[in-house]
Amino acid sequence: DFLTEYFKNHPNPNEDLIRALSHASFSYKKDMKHRNNFINIVRSEIVQHTLIAISRSKQLFESHSGNHHYYDKKPCTTVHVLVGRLLEMGNKELPKI
Repeated sequence: DFLTEYFKNHPNPNEDLIRALSHASFSYKKDMKHRNNFINIVRSEIVQHTLIAISRSKQLFESHSGNHHYYDKKPCTTVHVLVGRLLEMGNKELPKI
């Protein structure tokens, strides 16, 4: 419900969002999970936050570089590597991580 309202009240909707909102029964759960809508509308909303999260994850990982045992590195993971590669595969326009 929160995401439905968020996109209904978006201050700068792109053409795809305007098209999706034109349906009287618009809801995030029903409309935004379609691949094209997710890529063209939702993803553009979260990419910047994702890049910040990746940067923070890399910093945390590097701060534990002297620890040789994985249990000494928690809460550090290498999820930034996975997410970075997924982003690169999904959209060649994104900056390389």
